[in-house]
Amino acid sequence: MKNLLLGLLLLPTFASAGNLILQDVIRDVATSGMSITTSLNGQAAEVVYVGTDANCDAVSIMWSRQHIENFRVCHGEVQARNTVSPAWDENVGRPTFMSVVNNAILYGQARQKDGNGYLVSACALNAISHDCKNIEVIVSYEGDLVDLDVHEVCGK
Repeated sequence: MKNLLLGLLLLPTFASAGNLILQDVIRDVATSGMSITTSLNGQAAEVVYVGTDANCDAVSIMWSRQHIENFRVCHGEVQARNTVSPAWDENVGRPTFMSVVNNAILYGQARQKDGNGYLVSACALNAISHDCKNIEVIVSYEGDLVDLDVHEVCGK
């Protein structure tokens, strides 16, 4: 009984420590402007630097393909957005997507909004070989992550 009570008393401390670690990682990604893959609270997570939105850094955590949390970092303070981004219509956005990926291949990075206001951003990552590149593509809406993918492009 004593151990159970002690465990219940320590639970908020562990939860708070996990939240502090989460905020530190979000802050680090906002400061560096670089996305990372890591483990948070025992779960695999992609912490994605989305860009800037209203003078704050937009950072999102993709816990799985079905679960994304969006944050803003303003003056070092992490704020949860508690939003759900609308689904991206790939058929409408496809021409923009192809244009952005092709420009990222040529120039290293590119970004463009599609007709529905979704921002498609792409960045060439380190080359896999002299003939292949990884292109990271981020689709966002009003600074919130909608989709993230890395495409291997060879022969261009």
